[in-house]
Amino acid sequence: MSGWVVGGPAVADDGEIREVAGAALVRAGGRWFAVDDECSHADCPFSVDGEVDGTTLICNCHGSEFDLESGAVLLGPADRPLRRRAVRVRAGVVEVETGGDGPPGPRP
Repeated sequence: MSGWVVGGPAVADDGEIREVAGAALVRAGGRWFAVDDECSHADCPFSVDGEVDGTTLICNCHGSEFDLESGAVLLGPADRPLRRRAVRVRAGVVEVETGGDGPPGPRP
């Protein structure tokens, strides 16, 4: 069963990564994205060892790169995509869905 969990204020600088209920909540290009917080290669947490370049999420453990919009692997060694989570902004607060694969695309 899915639900929603608060990820904090919706105002943030691009490149910010927050851990929210096992998801990496990422601000990129003025939009919010949420994907699994652990790299699919070696389980390094993006909220600790991640970096954002445009809409690319980079794992600084071994250099894997992922597309935030789709979760797809852009550069290995990872070979499995990241699971996306739905994101919504309500009353100045960003929320992350706790279950399932999110819809395509980011949220403002």
